Amino acid sequence: MPGETTIDQMRQHMAYAGGGVTLFDTLTEEYTVYFTPPEPSPICIALFQMRGNFIARVQLQICPEANLHIGDLTAALGLPQGMVMIPPQNLVYAQAAITNQDWRAPFSPDSRVSFINLRQPVRRYQTVYDWHGFVPAWRYCQLEPGYPLCG
Repeated sequence: MPGETTIDQMRQHMAYAGGGVTLFDTLTEEYTVYFTPPEPSPICIALFQMRGNFIARVQLQICPEANLHIGDLTAALGLPQGMVMIPPQNLVYAQAAITNQDWRAPFSPDSRVSFINLRQPVRRYQTVYDWHGFVPAWRYCQLEPGYPLCG
């Protein structure tokens, strides 16, 4: 869990995927560790962004063969709290964001998931628009006229 899991704990959990590849960002002075789990796996790549001794963010790239849909996740996680409209658009939960495979298309329960991002609670730096369900674009624009794709 971002903000709670240490580097050592993460490495123990990901041991099945090998040692991973560690990159250091000289600008932020933070580490990123990538793992490619062995096949068959619904996860193609697991990325862990480190801040100090703890994980700050986890990004899971979902393999297309996993056939994971937005509806599968809403059934498990409940309805999202909102949407972020900085490409790619995301469905936002308290500590997770979900990106669909065709990020230019409106969300529907049948949209395929391409990424799941887990992060520690932080201040919002992006505009989050209210969630109004799987409504057509014209209806969403009536409900959220300030939404960037409206107008």
